[in-house]
Amino acid sequence: MKRKSFILLPLVITVAGLSLSGCSASSIPSPSVITPAPHPALSEEKLADINNSVFEVIAAADSSLETEALPSRLSGPALVERRLQYQKKSLLGEATSLTSLSNKVKFSAISQGDVYPRLVIEVTEAPEGENLQMLNALVQPTARHNWTLWGAMKILPASVAPVVSTGETGAVTIQPDDSEGLVASPNAVVDAYVQLNKTRNDANGLTFAEDSFRARLARGQDRNAETVKDLGESTLDFARGEQGPFSIRTEDGGALVIAELDYTTAIRVTRIGGKASIPENHDISIMATGEANKKLEFAGSATAYYTAALAFYVPPADAEDTTITLIAASDGAPHKVDVS
Repeated sequence: MKRKSFILLPLVITVAGLSLSGCSASSIPSPSVITPAPHPALSEEKLADINNSVFEVIAAADSSLETEALPSRLSGPALVERRLQYQKKSLLGEATSLTSLSNKVKFSAISQGDVYPRLVIEVTEAPEGENLQMLNALVQPTARHNWTLWGAMKILPASVAPVVSTGETGAVTIQPDDSEGLVASPNAVVDAYVQLNKTRNDANGLTFAEDSFRARLARGQDRNAETVKDLGESTLDFARGEQGPFSIRTEDGGALVIAELDYTTAIRVTRIGGKASIPENHDISIMATGEANKKLEFAGSATAYYTAALAFYVPPADAEDTTITLIAASDGAPHKVDVS
């Protein structure tokens, strides 16, 4: 290790006071404040290194099905979903498989370096054996945190990711409650999507395109309600997740909003002497029983708490078409099950 040498210079003291090169205090020039120019949070080379580190951790964990190392490089819905898949894989073996991810980046956008949380959006090639490209969201909450893969989302059929440019300054991030130049703020968009899922017809005055994620949840709710109608009731509730949303400005003045959606499905038995069951090897059965090939049976209630990562395109306020589009979504997974 090189050692730096320092030369100690004598401090000159006069009877009248301190002397600095013979200058009076009034003649000392004031230091100028230089504001650094905006710049991307990462270089392309550094981003490639981070991607390699993230996927090395995932690959090692996939091999062992051990979750301890995952939080160092996964967070948010991506971490919840991977943990559930490991639990299922350890119990079911070859009867189930891990969701394929992709780090073959086709396009990336890197947020500015002076604003936290920092965000990277990547559009990747479809994973091997899959048809849909993916949208990865990497987040760094503070300078003391590692970059982590927060959301690994499939780009929905017929959807196109909006153009976001890193440029020399980095992509501009948008705060959750900032609606300047947009149809609605990121928080308002997520809250409206929550309301639309709850009611199926009310989006707080906003307009959303139809999407396969919302349709899948609605079908599941209807199927559950039909299954338990003679025993009790089934409900599906929605809420904006605690993390995010993370948003960046698109080239057309709109926004790409990455959000966490929490949803809760509950089945309650109300008929006296009644008993409900959830099929063996279902996500909820696996989490509740911790066993393979075992139904979950209950005479009270079962509540499963899910989370998913979503990506919305939000048009600029002056756009001719102000329809908000869900362009990508993760599969969603339960992180907790309560049975009584």
